[in-house]
Amino acid sequence: MIAFAAVISVFLAVAGTTLYTSSRLQTADGWNTHTYKVLAAGRMLASMVDMETGARGFLLAGDDGFLGPWNKGLEEYRTHWDELKKLTSDNPVQQERLEKMQARHLEFVAVTKAM
Repeated sequence: MIAFAAVISVFLAVAGTTLYTSSRLQTADGWNTHTYKVLAAGRMLASMVDMETGARGFLLAGDDGFLGPWNKGLEEYRTHWDELKKLTSDNPVQQERLEKMQARHLEFVAVTKAM
């Protein structure tokens, strides 16, 4: 009877450890997925490069056709910024970084529109 109780105790300990480990792996997988979503949405800098390309083309040629990358970049920047704002709502450090980037973006837009 004691041997049977010992086997059941070991079985329960292994089952408990397995459930705990499985739960931790599921949590880690959720954070990993979240990280990749944030990285995929973090294309704001590329959007600003597109805006710069469009502005430079327009300033050099004076042709409105060169504003395509500007308009596309501006729209994509807003979309990515909004998405990142939502995805990082639980991280105050990232929220502060996004606000600083938004301030630089608004300065960039103001300077470029003034030209």
